[in-house]
Amino acid sequence: IEYFEQVVQKYADSEYYAPALKNSAWCYDRLQESDKALKAFNTYIQAYPSAEDKNQIKLQIARLYLENGQEQQAISQFTELQKVPATDISMEACYRLGMLYLSKNEANKAETAFRQALPEQGGDNYYRLSSLAQLAALYENQGNSQKAISTYQVLAASTSEEKWTAAAQERIDLLKIMLNDFDDGRSKNFY
Repeated sequence: IEYFEQVVQKYADSEYYAPALKNSAWCYDRLQESDKALKAFNTYIQAYPSAEDKNQIKLQIARLYLENGQEQQAISQFTELQKVPATDISMEACYRLGMLYLSKNEANKAETAFRQALPEQGGDNYYRLSSLAQLAALYENQGNSQKAISTYQVLAASTSEEKWTAAAQERIDLLKIMLNDFDDGRSKNFY
């Protein structure tokens, strides 16, 4: 870090400034010095607003805001990143925003965020699959078993990884049993 800081402080006009600034931010982040990491990442974004990795850096800024309890700044940053055309960045931003809203018991906003993480071309991206799983669980908790089953089916069809397909199928089977038991109980009480 000391080397990077020296370059940042003494050689702002050199070609080494940008990599040193970014690397110092990553180091501070790994050392859990989030205020220093935020400062360095924000300085990088201000100095290089068109940088190729700007959205990845903004995602880290949003994550750090969230870790620091600065929810409004995190929401603002994640919301901006949701608009990045169907990329790994936008899917992760949508997922993280959905989880933030879930933690605040804002189910409708969480559902909207998770739904935005589901572009069909997203394939088996971890954050797309995680958003599907969270969305299905949200539907389950709302008592909407049919929507939950449909969402779990999309999840199972989206990947060949057994941990995802097995978990989705397990929930589908359980929900179908619960629906059948409910239908049997209702029909018995009806007659």
